[in-house]
Amino acid sequence: MKALLILMMGAFVSQTTEFLPIGLLPQLVSDLQVSPESIGYLVTGYAWVITLTSIPLTLLTRRFERRKLFLFLLGTITVSNGMAIISHSYQMLIVLRFIAALGHGVFWAMLAAYAIRVAPNMPTNRATAIVFAGISIANVIGIPIASLLVRSLTGRLDSVCSDYWGYALLSPLFYGYHRSTILL
Repeated sequence: MKALLILMMGAFVSQTTEFLPIGLLPQLVSDLQVSPESIGYLVTGYAWVITLTSIPLTLLTRRFERRKLFLFLLGTITVSNGMAIISHSYQMLIVLRFIAALGHGVFWAMLAAYAIRVAPNMPTNRATAIVFAGISIANVIGIPIASLLVRSLTGRLDSVCSDYWGYALLSPLFYGYHRSTILL
């Protein structure tokens, strides 16, 4: 069950990351001095990168060990968002979103199968429902709260909330990985 909750948090981080620019539209327009449409391209472009690269990248990574791949993908999404926090350039934000999107497509492609694998004694529908609850939690709680926090705090924190959860999630995974503890 612990592994499924970790995967659910990964889904939460990934989903929050994908759609957070929508909730931060006024702040990003102001900080980057671009049009609202330009911020919309950050979400649309992200989706297009996922659409165009998820199948080829999933095929390229199909022989990788799932646990290492999960850590790498979540790390890629988290680190690129961490860099986005300090980015003050629209062009840099585009590059960072592109990098995150490359990891995002493969992450989602492997998530259901990995959930089933880490919970072999649980019914398949229950294991995947637990993991994919991260999507609903992100949409209903994660994105609105992250947007509210950014609006109430000063400074540019466009992905700090989802990034915090990403680092919080990665820390015990790496700790467990190096101690040969099976967290996933």
